[in-house]
Amino acid sequence: MLYEYQRTDQDLRFPNGLSLDQRHADRKQSFSQSWNDTTTQVSRLALTQQLGKVWTASVDYSDSDQDGKGSHGPGTEFDQGTRIKSFSPRLTAQFDSALGQAEWLLGYDQITSDYEYLTVWGDTRIEQKLRDWYTQFNQQLNHNLNLALGVRSSKIQDDDSGASRTHDDRKNSTSVGLNWQANQQIRVFIKREDILRWANVDEYSFVIPGIDFLKPQTGQSWESGIEWQDGLQRYQATAYHMKLDNELMYDPEADGPNSVYGFDGANINLDKTLRQGLLLEAERQLTSRFSVGGQYSFTDAEYRAGNFKGKDVPWVSRHTASTHAAYDILPGLKGYVEAVYTGKRYYANDDANIEQRAGSYTLFNAALSYDYQQFTSKLRVNNLTGKQYDAFASAGYRYPAPEEQVQFSIGYRF
Repeated sequence: MLYEYQRTDQDLRFPNGLSLDQRHADRKQSFSQSWNDTTTQVSRLALTQQLGKVWTASVDYSDSDQDGKGSHGPGTEFDQGTRIKSFSPRLTAQFDSALGQAEWLLGYDQITSDYEYLTVWGDTRIEQKLRDWYTQFNQQLNHNLNLALGVRSSKIQDDDSGASRTHDDRKNSTSVGLNWQANQQIRVFIKREDILRWANVDEYSFVIPGIDFLKPQTGQSWESGIEWQDGLQRYQATAYHMKLDNELMYDPEADGPNSVYGFDGANINLDKTLRQGLLLEAERQLTSRFSVGGQYSFTDAEYRAGNFKGKDVPWVSRHTASTHAAYDILPGLKGYVEAVYTGKRYYANDDANIEQRAGSYTLFNAALSYDYQQFTSKLRVNNLTGKQYDAFASAGYRYPAPEEQVQFSIGYRF
């Protein structure tokens, strides 16, 4: 049995975006009066019981309660709350078939979410019930080849009591994958799966006027790769091809429910998109205390329908890369450094790809962690060189990222 409890208190101030002239004059300035204070409490209970030699039963229950208040500026104060309850029972069977070792999973997920957003200009109250029935079967075809099959049926019910409207939908998805252990070091894999993501209950409250409910994000994904590893090193190359319909995203410059008060932003569905690319990963243990690694990603993201067919999806870099090194200084004390590269990309909202692209940049970060028995601690410093870059940017507005950031965490496991 496992029980977890977590409480998080956040007092946030939002600087919002700067115009190009404002950013040029002083990238650290802000004219925003937006803020949001929230308290989140999460309880989780998990149980597992062996049922004979073949079957195992497990259940996972969690209850999340988030309450907050905030403002976009004088006269726009709001109260906000989200309550999410999830219940997930599962049955797992492990047995030997005529072909070899097999595993069969039967599961059910039920997530009930209640969201309220109370303002001086109107209240939003939405309840969402999501129910998923799924099964997955893994079969060893021979000593080195494994087949995985999955089926999921997902049903959603949305009730916007504030606007007196409801929404019901059901989608099915499948997955199939093959995993071949060619020898002791080399593994080859291929997987095809349907993609499904429903909009979260709070995403429904910030949509373009006239849109009742966002469409689910759907699509198909193919992924294939090869991995080589031994006790000291690991290398992997993965290629993927993903077609998405109604991709969900937040557009900070779209007309939203607060646009009439001068605060744009809404969750939207994109036209059909295509994302395909290559991911290269490497890890190497050079000595018993010193290891290095890195990865490179090539991403081709473009619209495949609509007015911008063939254009790149904005704010997606074709090239990203990172490299890191870790060193065990003393028992329990570890040092870590990394460099993260982000390539050029079109600014958000530049769907036509007519503006100059945002420049590339590299960030250098470092961390120091110490673990002793149940005690854990970590100090992390991001952007060691004070690089000036934008965390998010559109053609007209910039959201400057911190030139330095220090994070410290401490924990104790009971």
